[in-house]
Amino acid sequence: AFENCDSLKEIVIRDGVSFDNSEEMFAYCDSLEKATVSCEIIGIGMFRECPSLETVILSDDYTKIEAEAFRLCKKLNYIKLSDKLTYIGDGAFSECESLNIPVMLPEGCTEIGSEAFYMTGISCLSLPSTLKNIGYNAFAGCRNVKQDLVIPEGVTYIADRAFDETGITSVIVPHSVT
Repeated sequence: AFENCDSLKEIVIRDGVSFDNSEEMFAYCDSLEKATVSCEIIGIGMFRECPSLETVILSDDYTKIEAEAFRLCKKLNYIKLSDKLTYIGDGAFSECESLNIPVMLPEGCTEIGSEAFYMTGISCLSLPSTLKNIGYNAFAGCRNVKQDLVIPEGVTYIADRAFDETGITSVIVPHSVT
């Protein structure tokens, strides 16, 4: 819809607006700095490669962040994760270098996709008891995460390199992981 709109600086999508398809809706908008969005699903590549995007304000209603939704938004430094979030897709925040927030995933979140937070600046991590799967390279390269990590009981799958090159100081892995 608005892909490659190089002059677009800010967007506001109000409550009640629905999309049949939000895939790459604002992708590659070089000047986009701020987005205020109210929707249930942040679509595939919705804001992919928006290099000037710094702030995203989302309603508390969204449940999914699809694959590559914010991939390569290198200036993104703030986003509030919804308490209703159940799924974070592959590469959702991959290479968002400036994203230096604590990631406190809510109860109800069951899956973190491959490279979801790959090479981001996230500062700490808390995983919910409802989590089942952690994808390949999900948190790889998150060097600012310097903490002890407890993988919740109920996680059944941790993919290769999920926590590669992080600052994690110790980890407890439950028996549920196979």
